[in-house]
This record gives sequence, C-alpha cells and structure tokens, in this order.
Amino acid sequence: MCNSCHGGDPMDSANAMNPARGYRGAPLPPAIPGLCGSCHVGVARYYLNSAHGHALGRGGPTCVTCHGSHDIKSATLDLISKKSCSQCHTFEKARLIRSTMLKRDTMLMEIEEKIKILKRQGIDTDQQEKRLFALRYRFHTMFHSLDIKLIILESDHILAELEKANGTGGRSAAPLTGAVAIGWALLLALLFYLIKKNVD
Repeated sequence: MCNSCHGGDPMDSANAMNPARGYRGAPLPPAIPGLCGSCHVGVARYYLNSAHGHALGRGGPTCVTCHGSHDIKSATLDLISKKSCSQCHTFEKARLIRSTMLKRDTMLMEIEEKIKILKRQGIDTDQQEKRLFALRYRFHTMFHSLDIKLIILESDHILAELEKANGTGGRSAAPLTGAVAIGWALLLALLFYLIKKNVD
C-alpha cells in the first residue's frame, strides 16, 4: 500500500496526502533502507555494512537505485549489468559477483521448476518450497554485502546444499547433517523418482 512508504491515512482518500495525517511524500535517500529493511531485515543489514551502505546520503545507491520504487524489480542476475553498475564504477567487481551467482541461481530455478511439476501432479510440496525459499533468500541476501570472500564462501556452501537437494551428489557437496537435512534429501529423492517414473 502507498502509505507503507509515503505515510498518510489510507482510510480517508480526501486527506490521504495531508501532512497532518502523517503523509511524508517521497522518502529521502537516507530513509529508504530503513523503509525497505522493515520487511527485508537481512538484506538491509548486509547493505548498510557494504560500500553502498557506507555511501548512503553521499550519493551512494539505495534499494530503489537497483530495484526501482513502484515497478519493483525482483532480485535476479539481470540487475547486475554493465549498464547499471558502470554508472558509478567499473564493472569488474560486479562481473565477478555475477559470475559467482550464475551456477547457483540456475540451480535454484531448476529445482523450483521441478517443485512446480510435482505441485501440478497434486503432490504436497510445502516443505520443499519453504526450504527453497530459505536457500534463495540466504543466497540473494548476502550479495548485498559486496564482500567477494564472503560471497564465494557462502555460495560454495549453498551450492553444496543445492546439489544435494537436486540429487546430483557432486563431489563438492558437503555432507548434510541433522534429521531435518536428511528428511529433506530423502523427500526430494522420492519426489524426483516419482517425476522420472511419470516421465518414463
């Protein structure tokens, strides 16, 4: 709703944009991360500790610089482009971040498609969807840190979890421990077997 960012009284259209009713207009750049961070807490934390966050209020990019304000662009690789990033600096660091994301992002989408197929077949995929959402959130959140070492390390951990979830069992996949992780792997193995059986 408009008042989430702009304030005002959504119950009174005649006075919705009245400052006396809390209307504050377009938020100034320093206030934007706080507004967005009220929902996207993890992202805001990484952003504020990054080079972008340290430049807040001094011409640095805010959330809307990349994601837009009203026509919100979701977190995809398309946002990390030479056109957008090189407006402020060279594209080299952004290119490295993008290339680190590519394999993991592709695998996230592949698993999402498999889950959609299962769902269309009437199979309960609630737990798988929650797990995938958590992995995607963890993955996209930490890229706002702009910390290459952290990104590569965390991406390797996430890739290992995705390979296990995707049933590839690659050598780089770290063993998953705990009852929840084992249950997740067994469920996916069963579900992907059902897909293969239906396809065959």
